[in-house]
Amino acid sequence: MARLITNLSDAFVRRGDFYVRMNVNALLIEERHEDPTQARVTGYGSDTSWLVFDLSLGCSPFDYEWVPAASLVTTLSNGQPIFRGALVTWPDGTQLELVCHDSTRDPDVADLPLNTVEDILPRKVAEYWAAPHMPLITWRLADIVRDHLAAPKR
Repeated sequence: MARLITNLSDAFVRRGDFYVRMNVNALLIEERHEDPTQARVTGYGSDTSWLVFDLSLGCSPFDYEWVPAASLVTTLSNGQPIFRGALVTWPDGTQLELVCHDSTRDPDVADLPLNTVEDILPRKVAEYWAAPHMPLITWRLADIVRDHLAAPKR
């Protein structure tokens, strides 16, 4: 089993003294096949061929604390938070600060079979994509990608 998290624009990864910001559109949390008590966390761009980072954790993949987060600063027009996301912390001390692409919605979390991720990930990313072009292997109009992947139009 795997957990796919979309509606993301950034992930801040903290592990000990290491802290880095990475542009990610999707996060995949999965059990390591050889040892289900250990986790693998992978950050992706807009499809599975765009690998941004890959972490191994020395703890169970789904044994984490999830704290929803929203900025205290709001827009003047509608009072919505400027950003929304979550803080994810595993028992080994690894933390991910997730920032949503669409700040009016929470991170989208889906549990699914690992062998379906390659097909589902670009469609889920396209649901939240707001720019006119979406980078995959080549640049394409985002509406064409949504039509092709049957994702809702924005």
